[in-house]
Amino acid sequence: FNNRGISAFVCNYRLNKYVDKTEGAMYHRDAIVADGQRAVQFVRYHASEFGIDPDKIAVCGFSAGGHLAMTVCEHPLETNYTKDVIGAVSSSPDACILCYAVTDLHEGMSSVTSEHFFHSDEERSNEELIAYYSYNYAPEAMPPTYIWYGDGDKSVDYKVCSVGFADKLKEVGVQVKIENFSGTGHASVNDSRTAAWKDH
Repeated sequence: FNNRGISAFVCNYRLNKYVDKTEGAMYHRDAIVADGQRAVQFVRYHASEFGIDPDKIAVCGFSAGGHLAMTVCEHPLETNYTKDVIGAVSSSPDACILCYAVTDLHEGMSSVTSEHFFHSDEERSNEELIAYYSYNYAPEAMPPTYIWYGDGDKSVDYKVCSVGFADKLKEVGVQVKIENFSGTGHASVNDSRTAAWKDH
């Protein structure tokens, strides 16, 4: 990104599997989303210092990080947790890049992510809760989005999480482009295909 004149930032967000409370700290799923939203706010608030346009801030996520990127786009900021000036600015990204992302938390959609969002088997079968963290929650809130995946992916159901999501975005009128790097798996795009992706 830097080589193409794009400033890039990394969001280190709180994440751990739900375990028995006696085993250590329990980050609630809201912490994950709040950290993603705060990252967008932080960059936007400091845009002039970074020399960037506050109205051209995109989020990019890979796999489970793609789920966070999508969630930050679809979910409005519910509260200014720190009650400061940074928390008062918009947390809505202006564009989104999803790379072999998890976008649906129904059972069988991926081998990752859901265990970080749901406490129990009861929660994992709670359709309302699943929908809240899946792409059908508010697809119309998504900014222009680029989705790419590999059709050899064995970790994420790309037919739902990538293709299905792209179809939904088209249905609700959101600008979207989707691309399949044929023959590649989860997080295994080779150098030639990576170079092709960078040309977009």
